[in-house]
Amino acid sequence: MLKHGCRYGGITETILDGDGPGENLQSTLRGRGDAVKNMHVIGLDSSVNAIRFCERGNLQDYSFCANLELEEIPAAAVKPLRSANFILSSGVYGYISEVTTRKLVLAVAEREALWVCNFVLRPIDYSPTIRILDTLGFATETAPVLFPHRRFSSDAEREATIAFIRTSGNDPSPEVAAGYLYTRLYISRSREAVAGVSLAPFWAQEVPRHTASALVADTTPVG
Repeated sequence: MLKHGCRYGGITETILDGDGPGENLQSTLRGRGDAVKNMHVIGLDSSVNAIRFCERGNLQDYSFCANLELEEIPAAAVKPLRSANFILSSGVYGYISEVTTRKLVLAVAEREALWVCNFVLRPIDYSPTIRILDTLGFATETAPVLFPHRRFSSDAEREATIAFIRTSGNDPSPEVAAGYLYTRLYISRSREAVAGVSLAPFWAQEVPRHTASALVADTTPVG
C-alpha cells in the first residue's frame, strides 16, 4: 500500500484480475496512486514463494528468505536492518516468537527511535515478546480495538480457532459474528518515546473511523 500509494482493495483487485503467476505486478500497480517517498521496505519470510511474489510486485526494496526462529539474520540483510525504524508483522505469531523479534530489534542501530508493531491473533500469548522487549528498553501498549485479519479458510479452522479462543480465556463473539480471524495490535516504543509522546490523540482520531467498518465486532479496550 505504501510502496504503490494504492489501497488494499486496489492491490487485491490487481492480483485477482491478473493473468496468473507470470503477471507483472510491478507494471500493473504502477500509477495506481502516489507512493510514499524515501521509504524502503525490508522483507523477511521463510517462504520462497512469498519472497518471489513481493519481488515481482516491487513490494520490497530488500527481500530475504530466512527462518529467524532457527537461523541468524542473513549477512546481506545486516546493513539495511541497521537503519530500520519500524518493525511490522501481521498474524504471524505462532509461526514466529520472541526469538525472531529479539534478533530484529538487536539488529537496529538506533533503537530509541524504533517502533515494533505486531498484529497478533487473539489466542496467541504475546507476553514472552513483551518481556523480551522490556529487557531491551521498550514499553508495550495495546490498541483499544481489534483488527480483522482474514476470513476463516474452512469450517474446521473456524471451529478449532473458536475453541482455542475459549481455552485461552477470551470471548470468541467477534469471530463468531463476523467469520473473521481477529488480531490485537501491540505497539512497542522506547520508554523515553512512550513518556514523551502519547498515542491517545492518534486513537481518538482513528478509532471512530475504524469502528465504522462492518468487520469490527468488538471495541472493548484491553485491561
